[in-house]
Amino acid sequence: MRKQINELLDKKMDRREFLKHLGLGTLVLFGLGSVLKLLNGTGTSTQKATAGGDSLAYGSSVYGGRKAK
Repeated sequence: MRKQINELLDKKMDRREFLKHLGLGTLVLFGLGSVLKLLNGTGTSTQKATAGGDSLAYGSSVYGGRKAK
């Protein structure tokens, strides 16, 4: 891995190639973490249930008041 990084740093490149490498590295850095979270099931959810079965997410109840039982 270190050898590959050193080869990349020693490589002559223009601005366009540099931006391509930078964008790809950023995508891998942030995208890989998101994929791992998704596979582990620790990713964020838009609706999280509480112990009572109700949801604390936005829009979980009727407008203006309590849910009818």
